[in-house]
Amino acid sequence: MKPSASVIAAGVILICTAMGLWSAETKPTPSGLISDGSTIGMEGSNVSPTQKASPFFEGSGLPQPPQQGAAWSLPTTTLPTNYLTAAALLFQQGMADPRGCEYREIEVGTGSIWRGDGGVVKTRGWVLPGQDEQRFAVCWNGLVYPVVSMGTNVDLESDARNLVTNSFGFRRSAMAESGSVLLQPLRGIQGCFLLRLGKVELATELWLAQARAIPSLRGGSTGQFLRETNAPTTNDLRFPDIDPFLSWAGDWTWALFDRMICAHMRGDQKLALADARDLIAVQPKVEEACASRGSKREPVYGSQKPGSRPYLEFLGQLPEVLADLERREKEGARSEFDTRKSTNVIDQIQRIKALVRDLDQVQARQWAQPGGVHLAGDGVVAALIAEGDAAVEPLLDCLENDKRLTRSVSFGRDFHRGRTVESVHHVAWVALQTILQAGFSTPSEMRAYWAKYKGLKLEERWYAILKDDAARSRWQEAAANIVQPENVTRFPGGFSTEKPGPTNAPVRLRGDLLRDERTPSVTGLLTRHALEVPTNNIGAYDLSACCQLAGYLGQWDLQAALPVAKTLTKRASTVMKYSGEQLGGNLTSLSIVRGKAGDASAFDDYAEWIVTTSPKQFEMSNLECLEPFRRFPTNAHLRAASEELFGQTNSPWSRLPWKSSFGKPGIDSELIELPGYRSLLCRELQKTNACGTISLQLPGQVRYSITNLNQAGVIEIILPADSSATNGSTAAIRWGDWIALTLAKSRHIAPIDPFAPPAQRDHAILSAVSTLQEPGK
Repeated sequence: MKPSASVIAAGVILICTAMGLWSAETKPTPSGLISDGSTIGMEGSNVSPTQKASPFFEGSGLPQPPQQGAAWSLPTTTLPTNYLTAAALLFQQGMADPRGCEYREIEVGTGSIWRGDGGVVKTRGWVLPGQDEQRFAVCWNGLVYPVVSMGTNVDLESDARNLVTNSFGFRRSAMAESGSVLLQPLRGIQGCFLLRLGKVELATELWLAQARAIPSLRGGSTGQFLRETNAPTTNDLRFPDIDPFLSWAGDWTWALFDRMICAHMRGDQKLALADARDLIAVQPKVEEACASRGSKREPVYGSQKPGSRPYLEFLGQLPEVLADLERREKEGARSEFDTRKSTNVIDQIQRIKALVRDLDQVQARQWAQPGGVHLAGDGVVAALIAEGDAAVEPLLDCLENDKRLTRSVSFGRDFHRGRTVESVHHVAWVALQTILQAGFSTPSEMRAYWAKYKGLKLEERWYAILKDDAARSRWQEAAANIVQPENVTRFPGGFSTEKPGPTNAPVRLRGDLLRDERTPSVTGLLTRHALEVPTNNIGAYDLSACCQLAGYLGQWDLQAALPVAKTLTKRASTVMKYSGEQLGGNLTSLSIVRGKAGDASAFDDYAEWIVTTSPKQFEMSNLECLEPFRRFPTNAHLRAASEELFGQTNSPWSRLPWKSSFGKPGIDSELIELPGYRSLLCRELQKTNACGTISLQLPGQVRYSITNLNQAGVIEIILPADSSATNGSTAAIRWGDWIALTLAKSRHIAPIDPFAPPAQRDHAILSAVSTLQEPGK
């Protein structure tokens, strides 16, 4: 099962807004981020069909380079002393030493936080001497790698000079492994390798080039700064509080941590365990060195007190991960994991036991950023959920006692240093909430719920909750389950799936079994709960919750919901008028219920409220506040309100775009039936301020960048038959042109040629205005 299209769409919009890297129409490509925010290989795509999968490491441990512990004298140089001592300390603490190795073309396996395997990558590194079939090499991230293949020797000095003159700085805190093994981009530890190899001049030039590329160097979480200058000298590396050790150690240990996490995700057990053991040994050394060198700690979130967070905060879960990897090593390798081996067990008790045992093999992947891991979509978890109530007790025991980890990893952003290996405990939590169709705060609350309702079928539990006056906190949840369409399945975390419904019949509701002759009826219970005011504790009255119950009643029994919605509308309007409490969303949903039930005065109170608002109030919504206009565009009250909102130029709604983090930032085509909104579009069409650029990519397809929407991407357009634009044609467009393009795309006006001269565009826009002004349009 996959997340619903609406969930994915919301995630894509958030990616675009938060990262500014690509639009919903563009697709990322595989390998890292460059400093200006464009992509040199975003992690989000799959491994290329021509790219080889990374082989598993079969050795007992990774070897040390031949001169790892050999003596090294600090060179005489104009570089700051702390640069020299930081480099020396890194190699002393275990960063791979390139001395005594051949610099050659190599191929190595890499990881990906999106899918575990980043594929085999061609790069250059220092190959350790040896005659064994499996060879090893030091890569530019400071780690030793098993070599997949070796090529010819390469000129290191030429590579280094090319890096100094033609590279770019890396501004993100976390680089994907498929990028970190490469020579590009500029990173401080690259200078450490050059310095270690005696190439002092090249190391100096590299660090100065990095200062040019990134005037505001940030090392780890220290917030260190270099003065911006076109031609920095070694004096620009001499600020008293600029100690590069934390930055360099952070890059090195992050590369090791990232490789460990990705190896664990794809089941490369021996590599993950070797890296985890190295990390657990080096972590305290780095922390101690940073403290002794005076590196700044970041404050605890939300606190103004001096910082006390660890320097390598991303290693917070390391002891737990190491313990789990050692558990797996002790248990021994299982045969190739296959969900069918568990699901094919005939006896249900034994089948559930086998599935619970295999929860540590769950490997659901994160699907967007920000986003989440759809754990219930993994085969093992889905099979347990399908067992229903029979799996509840084993899962409760798992929830309370199982300390194992899965192979699923979640993160906030792939370019931030933060990864969480999902626990079996969390997987059990998700599976239980999905089976029980209920939310919980603690395991004890879940146990109490199960003890109370386990003797009832799912639908009967919901009815029992509605009957129970002491279960007020679960009334809304039960009502939502009762009116949920049978073809929709919802999971914790906002995921949902929807199967195609019947073609010639309405989709049944999950609670339709409760439409029998029982007393009290579901209709009666929902009506009472929506209208009753607790006289013994008036402060506990939750008007918003009551309005939501009325909405559920509208889905269950529309005519019965009409008088309830009328009563609650008056209550909400009164409370808003005299207390200032924001209940506009409730007023909107109640008016829709009344409108669907045929109430002639359904939108009186809504219209009175909506004309007092502004788009700014709804920037963090999908502009649901306008839903009555979309559903009932011919209603007289709404048409009058739309004229006041959109038609009058002194209204805050009378200018586009309306900012919205989730929804329609440009034109809302569903509002075009309203004369007031068409008046707004006519005004916007005639605006001539420049707003961006477009270029024709393919026939009927343009790449665009619109500045006042903070939006870029690719869209399809309809060009007039007489357009002379060809592939590669570009144009600066005005806001009115963009509005016209959007309207033409939705076929509300005739096609416009955005590549035509301005006078020709003006003529087409005037024609579009005339079209929109036609009576009855």
